[in-house]
Amino acid sequence: SRKSKHQKLYSKYNIPHIGQASFIYSVAGLYENIADYCLGKSNAHGELMALAAYGKSIHEQAFYDPGLLVTVNSNNEVIFRNDWQHKVPVKPDFAQQAVLAWRCQEATEAALLAYAKIAKSLTGSNNLCVAGGVFLNILGNTAIASSGIFENFFVPSAPHDGGIAIGCAFHGARLLGETCQKVTTDRLGPYQSNASCLASLKAKQSFIHWRSISDEQVIDAISQGKIVARYKERSEFGPRALGARSLLATPLNENIKIRLNKIKGRQKWRPIAPVIPANEFDRFFEGPKDSQWMTQSQKIHSEFRESLPVLRHPDNSTRAQTLHKNCDPQLFSWLTTIGDQTGFPILANTSFNRHGEPIIESPQEALNMFLCCSDIDLLLLGPFIVERRNLINSLQANDLRLSSKVFLTTMFRGSKQYFNISNGLLTWSLTNDLYETLQKLGLVNMSASKVFSLHSSNPKSLSIITQLLINEVITIL
Repeated sequence: SRKSKHQKLYSKYNIPHIGQASFIYSVAGLYENIADYCLGKSNAHGELMALAAYGKSIHEQAFYDPGLLVTVNSNNEVIFRNDWQHKVPVKPDFAQQAVLAWRCQEATEAALLAYAKIAKSLTGSNNLCVAGGVFLNILGNTAIASSGIFENFFVPSAPHDGGIAIGCAFHGARLLGETCQKVTTDRLGPYQSNASCLASLKAKQSFIHWRSISDEQVIDAISQGKIVARYKERSEFGPRALGARSLLATPLNENIKIRLNKIKGRQKWRPIAPVIPANEFDRFFEGPKDSQWMTQSQKIHSEFRESLPVLRHPDNSTRAQTLHKNCDPQLFSWLTTIGDQTGFPILANTSFNRHGEPIIESPQEALNMFLCCSDIDLLLLGPFIVERRNLINSLQANDLRLSSKVFLTTMFRGSKQYFNISNGLLTWSLTNDLYETLQKLGLVNMSASKVFSLHSSNPKSLSIITQLLINEVITIL
């Protein structure tokens, strides 16, 4: 931007091709195609980036290596190879997937560095601001930031398409003659009052009890190895959990990584990110420290790698959130106190949601997920700390009633039969014994007046009934 006007200096267009699903002509296309091939689904870019950390160390044992996927000539022109696709294994094992993921990440970083050099040569500027979904690739961002090409490098919290909303707001403000201030927080979601949190708690009071948050209780729970879900005021705008919609836990207990990935429905090898006070960063990590939005990657100092098993990754990388006190005084205070007690002012921090679902937005969503996920030990909802009641006795001692417009279905997948219950919007899978109990009431359009008792002690059946209760498909009389 020069004199408040934008001037286009460079453009590059993709080449149309009849086989766009396989013919690679951009960084985004490369990453999407390889992610789809390795992981069998679209939009698995974060998983591929995590998988890449395993590839470099095992490529000699994988008996497969496609070699460099891009070349960069003397003019920093990026040339994508397209002679490797027909050589990939039909059913790659983990090692082969990891090697291909590593080569893809290597190519991504090489291409982004080439584009950064082009930007420098065209503008002569020492400052680079980037946007686009490719810049959710924290390793690519770190390669640019560490290259020394620019003095200042900025990645917004939401560089993907959703971030366009922020750019439009700035552009509109400028057209209206407003003074634009630097964005210092990512917590831009709708404000949730304490009153709305309390109303949601009262609606679920059969399942929970609550009290005002005590900092000491929260710190003690985390120190004991409990996983704490935190829901505080406005949600984060970008895709990263930064404390307002987070699952928090100690990084010192290796079992925490297993439990967090179970909650998230992720592969057990996926890394967990830390949050740390900005003033403590240099003691534990090396790399870009201006990382309040978790857009860059760091390395754990060698002397702390064994002590932080939840953060451990094969290449010793991590994606730290550096927290300043004014951004979240309460969380900053917890980190400081935990540091005084353990020597590690660090918490494992991942987003408060399940796999394939958006980050939790409303108090009701927070409560429903908490009640359905037994691995979450405590919920911090606004100013309240929430715990579950023991529902087993109530389930077995009281009559239950199905809500209206509920029906049972069966389906076949291969040679297996599956049983479900649905309210027309959501569907839950049932165990055989629970299905038989409900089937006695009639198969479809069961009346809300139908009353039944649950005598099963099957833990899976009790878990399903609990979910149905939470979602008001079944009620306790």
